[in-house]
Amino acid sequence: MRARGDEPLDISDDRWGETTGVLRGLLFENVILKDTKVRPTFVECQFHGCQFSNVGSAGRFWGALNLWTDCSFSGVEISAAISPQNRFQGCVFSDVYLKRYEPSETAFVSCEFDRLKIEALRAKPNMRNRNIRRRIRDAWEFPEIDLMDDQGVSVLFDRCRFESPEFRNCRFAHVRFSRSRVESPQVVDSEFSGASSESPWWDETGGGDVDEAYKNALIEAVEGELGRDSWTFGKLQECGAQYRGRDFRMKWSGMVIDAGIPDAEYDALERIIDRLRDRFA
Repeated sequence: MRARGDEPLDISDDRWGETTGVLRGLLFENVILKDTKVRPTFVECQFHGCQFSNVGSAGRFWGALNLWTDCSFSGVEISAAISPQNRFQGCVFSDVYLKRYEPSETAFVSCEFDRLKIEALRAKPNMRNRNIRRRIRDAWEFPEIDLMDDQGVSVLFDRCRFESPEFRNCRFAHVRFSRSRVESPQVVDSEFSGASSESPWWDETGGGDVDEAYKNALIEAVEGELGRDSWTFGKLQECGAQYRGRDFRMKWSGMVIDAGIPDAEYDALERIIDRLRDRFA
């Protein structure tokens, strides 16, 4: 699907919010997609010189094994985002918001990020799957993947520029920043253990605790919705006094949900858990 001549082709009215399933092996050149929801999953597709603005998606917009070159993303919001074996080169991201982003074997090369916001990043480990490597080489060039395999890197930012990014509740293990510049970052309750760079831009002596932030957010939400006198709030306070961070996150459901939570409070707690799912990795 490509534009004729120099004028871009607007494909925004093609029922992207209604179409489901997988779109595989398609070529998009110089097209515009704006002011719409995107429901289908793109697999082994190529996007060249495309413009995406005010696009929303719950999960699969970036799909798998896709190539994006010289594309622009403005006002794009993706929840439960993934991007396995995707390669972005020369792309510009402005006011992009990614919630619960779980990338794997993804490269951003010579990309620019203005006011990027990522909440709940957790990169999946590089699996070095031979079958997937063959599929990549059959589809298009991914020159960085061999080095990423050698270094155990799953997400690579190479020669990228970040201006005023915001990272909340992110885990940067398996992520590498190479020859990249990060200016005026806002980092909240994020962990950099396992991240790498030849010139780290984060404070290696500090860092946040995503699990401890989750504990505080859960207790605060329960207090706000059920009150300090509720059975659930009391149990969470008890658990929080015994455990911190990851230990709390592993133990609290057993001490609350499995311990006979009142029916009147159970539905409210489920709603709270659903809201926190997009905020914490």
